[in-house]
Amino acid sequence: MLDGFGGPPRRADVRVVGDSIAAAAASLTPNPAEHVIEAAGKVVAPGFIDPHSHADRGIEDWPEAESQVRQGITLAVVGQDGRSTLPVAAFLETVGQVRRWWPSCLTSSSASWSSPT
Repeated sequence: MLDGFGGPPRRADVRVVGDSIAAAAASLTPNPAEHVIEAAGKVVAPGFIDPHSHADRGIEDWPEAESQVRQGITLAVVGQDGRSTLPVAAFLETVGQVRRWWPSCLTSSSASWSSPT
């Protein structure tokens, strides 16, 4: 675990409840009915933000955004240069169509995928 305070990396168990990190410690005992993912020797991250992305280019051709997802990017900021290659409403509609490819932990049933035109 890298805690963000400059200390050395250390091994830790991480408990996720819903879409939040609920606990992190050297050793956690699984709760009954808890799904355990064995990640020893791996880096576990909650997702990365790409603060300067042009991910809107090509999203219609590759709506699963595999190149971003494989890098752990779960949020991409687009349009920061003052323009976008896509109309926002059409872009959000396309993204809404690919929700079936995304794990349920990355989506919310209460999310609105529509935008005024």
